[in-house]
Amino acid sequence: MRYPNRRTLAMIALGLALPTLPGAAQDADVLLDPPAIENNDLTFRATGMDPAAPRRLTLWRSEGSMFRRLASARSDSRGSFDFGEQPILPSEGSFHVTREGRRPDGSRPTRILLPVPSPVILSSGVDPNEIEIAPALFAGEIQVRDAANGQLLLRHAIDATATGRWTLDFEQAGISSRSGVVSIDHLLPDGRRSRSILWRLADP
Repeated sequence: MRYPNRRTLAMIALGLALPTLPGAAQDADVLLDPPAIENNDLTFRATGMDPAAPRRLTLWRSEGSMFRRLASARSDSRGSFDFGEQPILPSEGSFHVTREGRRPDGSRPTRILLPVPSPVILSSGVDPNEIEIAPALFAGEIQVRDAANGQLLLRHAIDATATGRWTLDFEQAGISSRSGVVSIDHLLPDGRRSRSILWRLADP
């Protein structure tokens, strides 16, 4: 058996003793906590964990292909950081955290999934079997279900080019005789759903 010489052994020992390169630690993932957003929230608290703490960090928000600097903070010895309350925008993109002095490269984003506002019943007139509905967002569809068993009764695709108001005649749609109470909600293409609005129909 052939043994390595002393020079080779010394180089191996030196390699084992080398610390982790500073650049590798500085580029470690910085993670934002998943925010819990409620329907009426206008802000969220941007907190998270930094595996290379302590150090100065910067919070960014993507706006199209650009990044906007929002805040800076220092992670503590345990790795925790807190950028404070940050505004929620209807056109929210994604958030990124980097070490101070470095711009984000678009990787490892944290996306804020905003709650879907419920559609609004603008007027019902005298007849509860006819209502006017206005969606808060011009995407996806309005769904009407039997509130008792969840059966889908009607789907209405939202036209972004229209006025946004939709008159629903339950009797004409053949719904009034099938259910006493219906639920009305808004479903987006990405699967997010609003809270349901319950509506009692006129007795047949």
